[in-house]
Amino acid sequence: MSRTFIFILLMLLPLASRSQTVEVEGIVYEIDVARGEAKLVNVTSHDLVEYSIQEAVEYGGRKYPVTAIGYRAFDYLNYATSITIPNSVVTIEDEAFGMCSYLTSVTISNSLKSIGNRAFYACFDLTSLSLPESLESIGVEAFGGCYNLESLTIPRNVVNIGIPLFDYHHRKLSSIGVSPENSKYDSRGGCNALIETGTNTLLAGCCNTVVPNTVTTIAQYAFYGLEGLKSLSLPNSVTRIEDYAFYVTSDLTDVRFPDSLKFIGDYAFALSMLKAIKLPNSLRHIGDSAFYYNGCWFVINKVEAPLTLPKSMDYMGKGAFAQWC
Repeated sequence: MSRTFIFILLMLLPLASRSQTVEVEGIVYEIDVARGEAKLVNVTSHDLVEYSIQEAVEYGGRKYPVTAIGYRAFDYLNYATSITIPNSVVTIEDEAFGMCSYLTSVTISNSLKSIGNRAFYACFDLTSLSLPESLESIGVEAFGGCYNLESLTIPRNVVNIGIPLFDYHHRKLSSIGVSPENSKYDSRGGCNALIETGTNTLLAGCCNTVVPNTVTTIAQYAFYGLEGLKSLSLPNSVTRIEDYAFYVTSDLTDVRFPDSLKFIGDYAFALSMLKAIKLPNSLRHIGDSAFYYNGCWFVINKVEAPLTLPKSMDYMGKGAFAQWC
């Protein structure tokens, strides 16, 4: 046996022992020996109603704290109604609890810092969730499909929120709180929510949104697909409405544009239900298909008043008013 082969073999031995798996009460944990921590990676007992995650697991006479719940770890556990997450957990990865449709109770770690993309997607029976003050990041559509979620509070330390936080049909979301100290809130909210922002960009929408007069931009996909939003009056601080901002807002019939508005992006109001629009004289840009198929998606409406384009217009996109009934 050559010296080179022996050397390579000796180098690979530490890597082989770096990761180990341990199963405790139907839950599989992956242990990172080098880092001294464990991650919950899979569930083998699929018929349990309640799951209690270990705070630490033992291997080789040593205990390893469970710091993460891995990608799709609890995916499609249709019988689970209650899950308890210990204080050792700081990360919930993407889709960790996706499609746990009967999940009604989740006790979350007080040390949690990150919730991944679609982490609780389609947890239909989840009505409320208490997020810890330690939380710093929430992924895209983390609560998408949680159609029975009635309230949610975004903690003050959260600085990164995925867009959108929810998806379609969140009619039961009656309130979403944003800590007064939180100036980074940047995702879709719920009904009756006053959205505050320190970044001068509104990235949130809800049934009865009051847009603060500090907001200058309605961001891409801000109100995308939101049901229940029937009318909206934008403050004079708003100068831009970005692409797809109100795309497929199927209940939206009236928007009052501010005199300060200069830019409406591509598909900004496409497939909404606007009956009439009055464009301000300040407007310079209307994007491609900006008002495409308005009033025609579910019922046929007619424009209540002649459409007059402002003299300030510099650009008119292709099909901006196509298929307006």
